[in-house]
Amino acid sequence: MTLLLLLACHAGPVVVPAHPDAHDVVGDSAGETAHTGETSETADDSAQETGDTGDGAPTFERHTQVLVVGSGPAGVAAALTAVEAGREVLLLEKSTTPGTGIRLGGGAYAAMTRWQAEQGFSDTLEAAQADWVTATGEDGTRPSVTAFIEGSGDTLVWLADAHGVEIESSSVSAGEGEMPRTHRIAWSPAVAPFDFLTEGQPITVETGVEVTGPVMWRGAVVGVRWKNAAGEEGTIGADAVVLATGGFLRDLAQVEAHAPELASLDPVFETNPTSNGGGVPFLTEVGAAWETPGNIGAYLHAVQDPVRPDGEALIFSSAVPYIIVGADGRRFTRERELGSFLVAPEVPDTGAWLITAYDDPETPVFQPPGYNWADPAVPEGYTPVEVITAGSVEVFLSGDAEESIAWAGLPADALDELENYNNLAATSAPDPFGAILTPAQSVDGIRWLVVQLHPGLAKNFGGVATDLDGRVLDATGAPVAGLFAAGEVAGMLPGGGAGRGFNGSVGACYYGGRVAGAAAAAYVLAEGGG
Repeated sequence: MTLLLLLACHAGPVVVPAHPDAHDVVGDSAGETAHTGETSETADDSAQETGDTGDGAPTFERHTQVLVVGSGPAGVAAALTAVEAGREVLLLEKSTTPGTGIRLGGGAYAAMTRWQAEQGFSDTLEAAQADWVTATGEDGTRPSVTAFIEGSGDTLVWLADAHGVEIESSSVSAGEGEMPRTHRIAWSPAVAPFDFLTEGQPITVETGVEVTGPVMWRGAVVGVRWKNAAGEEGTIGADAVVLATGGFLRDLAQVEAHAPELASLDPVFETNPTSNGGGVPFLTEVGAAWETPGNIGAYLHAVQDPVRPDGEALIFSSAVPYIIVGADGRRFTRERELGSFLVAPEVPDTGAWLITAYDDPETPVFQPPGYNWADPAVPEGYTPVEVITAGSVEVFLSGDAEESIAWAGLPADALDELENYNNLAATSAPDPFGAILTPAQSVDGIRWLVVQLHPGLAKNFGGVATDLDGRVLDATGAPVAGLFAAGEVAGMLPGGGAGRGFNGSVGACYYGGRVAGAAAAAYVLAEGGG
């Protein structure tokens, strides 16, 4: 991903790296908010950045109307929406490159869209609500879910028509009904998506700045505390703050606290490296409530990458048929839903193994998660031989099914289960899990592959409690004045209701960002700040 540079007279957002030498005034006549490098320049005098007016109210050397924390899909949507409402916007990003999570979100859930209609599909609210129950386990008529379903199509229209994003055809996601609602977002490889979305927008972006907590006044959030890698610290005042800091799935202590059964299965990471719960201390400090933080979307299709740090994943990705068994050698789920969030919660506490066969040993059947794709040093795919040669002890390959199964430590019952499965497939019979198998699903080939699987932690579908406008709620259910949240940190949907999860959740991030950005802009106006 392209590293954004600070350019004077640039028509896009003002990007200010938090660096001790970044003192130049930036901006142009197009109306950008002009800032010097105050994040660094005033840090030596940070003790004076927050004073008071005599009545205890904090004062700030720097102030903005809407301050957005995080530059992923939810953060950029909030920033763009607040700017479109006429507000001054400052976006702070902890990493040195903003927007790394945007390209990862390639599929966006949306219902009743023009793209569906172009494919000949007629979607309805009632059908989407019914399928929502099937996919997530949540009531599809819940007000927050209904609002999302009704607003999801408008969100894609906003991306496409107002911001030039290319939306391609929709597709069906496993376990989520028969209507195609996952729309592909096609980003050009020639430009970073964050650059594309913010080009020409009067948004000030500062990178390398970590927001460490709120500044409160009379129960309201009126600013933030920050620090950078150089050890500098300070505060910035804001009429409204939108947290879009992402999930916490790379903090295994948080995963264990909220989903101990999942944590016990030795999970790996299929989420952005920045998903470390950066917004949790901020929200804890303001006394925010949490809604279903144990709702974690995890896939069951990964092994530990043998050449990357502990916890990094390689994903099994192949069209060849397979079965999944537990340590007893018996199947426990429908394999067709391996790409959904429905399987991981069913994994026995003794683990899971995938058994498959194929003819071409040069076929790459493992790939790294999407957040690695921008790294030219990371191959797009690996063959089983390459993974084994690299040192994996979770991948077993042989020309004989019995040998591969034995090498994996599975009992001979796994061979019986494989034979039973193939017999059902050969006769197009239903299996014990309600799937009607076909001869094309028979598992057979000249090379037999057994893979020990780990749950891959992918997405948070529970988070801080918010209302339908994205306002953060405290333990009494009352809004925390001046504070809004969107995206994974808020469990995807304003007001909750994502349940056990759904595919295409980046659509919810853009939707939630728009909702929070609009609400923050309205709050600024109501409080006399705009």
